[in-house]
Amino acid sequence: MFDWQPVFLSFRIAAIALVFVAILGTLIAYVMARGNFPGKDLIETLITLPLVLPPVVTGFTLLILFGRQGPLGRLLNNLFHTQIVFTPGAAVVAALVVSLPLMYQSAKAAFQTVDRHLEDVARTLKASESKVFFSITLPLAWPGLLSGMILSFSRALGEFGA
Repeated sequence: MFDWQPVFLSFRIAAIALVFVAILGTLIAYVMARGNFPGKDLIETLITLPLVLPPVVTGFTLLILFGRQGPLGRLLNNLFHTQIVFTPGAAVVAALVVSLPLMYQSAKAAFQTVDRHLEDVARTLKASESKVFFSITLPLAWPGLLSGMILSFSRALGEFGA
């Protein structure tokens, strides 16, 4: 008989990672698509780096960062008295790291294709920035965001190396 537990665990980890990836990827992509600030290229490089790194290298880097002696591992231990390495939470972090670039790229492209004149017209009609974002920008970018979420979920689901 086939054991379905690993399949269900993979789906659960991918779904949890997708929630964080969708929120983080959308926010970062919006800021990067609309903003112009020093260090923008460096940030973009760091975000997209997991796309070109082998999964083993990404996994090893995460192990170094979140290990007991790693900077993030020590921080988590000092603040919350917890270790994340070799837990389901670590699998979520790994899935997030490897799938975030896909969400970011799709979301950034989607935000760049939104006609800024439509947003400007809404502002001239006294729409607040949040109203402009949720009424115009987000609905127009939605197909690209959805595509990024599908790609990210698929990548997270298939992640074994990191």
